[in-house]
Amino acid sequence: MSQLEVTCMMQELLIFYSGYYRSLDYAVHSCFRKIFATTDQSVVEQCMLYFECHHVQDTMGDRRRGFLHKFRMLQNQLCMALNDTATADLELR
Repeated sequence: MSQLEVTCMMQELLIFYSGYYRSLDYAVHSCFRKIFATTDQSVVEQCMLYFECHHVQDTMGDRRRGFLHKFRMLQNQLCMALNDTATADLELR
C-alpha cells in the first residue's frame, strides 16, 4: 500500500486544510520533475495527464465522496445517527 493511499484513507476521517493539499501536490509534482528531468511545470502537468495522475485534492475528494455515499447506506445505529452529518458534508462538496 502506497503512502498516498494511506493518506487518502486517513483523509476520509480527518479535515485537511488547503496547505496540506498544496504540500502533497508539491511532493507529487517533485516526483514527476525528477522522473522526467524537467523544471517546466507545463511538462509536469502533461505527464500527469498522460499517466492519469490527478491532483491530490481531486483524488482525495473523490474518495471522501465515495466513503460518505457508502456510509449513508449502512444500516447500523451509529451510521444512522450520523446520517444527517454525512448528508450535510456531501452537500458541501
